[in-house]
Amino acid sequence: LETNAPRHGLVVGLSAVAWQQVGTIDSTTGAGGFILRLGAVATPRTVLMLELFGMGFLAGSGDSYILSSQALSVMAQTYVAPTLWLRGGGGFASFTHAIEDKTNPDTFYNAYVRNGLGLTFGAGLDLVKWRRTRLALENTVALHRFAQGWIVDMGVGIGVTMY
Repeated sequence: LETNAPRHGLVVGLSAVAWQQVGTIDSTTGAGGFILRLGAVATPRTVLMLELFGMGFLAGSGDSYILSSQALSVMAQTYVAPTLWLRGGGGFASFTHAIEDKTNPDTFYNAYVRNGLGLTFGAGLDLVKWRRTRLALENTVALHRFAQGWIVDMGVGIGVTMY
């Protein structure tokens, strides 16, 4: 027997995302990043996934600021319509800050890493469906809480998911 459900089996997804970050630890300009998802279909409308996202920011004047933000979350995605979905979950977050010394390349000072917890929410619209593959326009918002403060990452991107 073969299922006729719109989604079944394992799930693999990859998204390219343009990010903006604000927060009390550090605020930067826009940047680029990725989201990688691995999971399984739980019901015909719901998918459970492990999501890893990472982004890098180049900012500052004079010396270069190198900032990056990452999160690993357990997520649930549910289709509220045949092509419209909502996603949410939580997990671990990390933020890295370093300043490269222009006079001595590959030398960094004032470097630190912050680790904490995060919540991630998103919504998307499947634009193209081809067999078990979907191309989607998506929005992601991640709130990260650290002992030293908080950061919010907001992103818009395009993703490919295979169900």
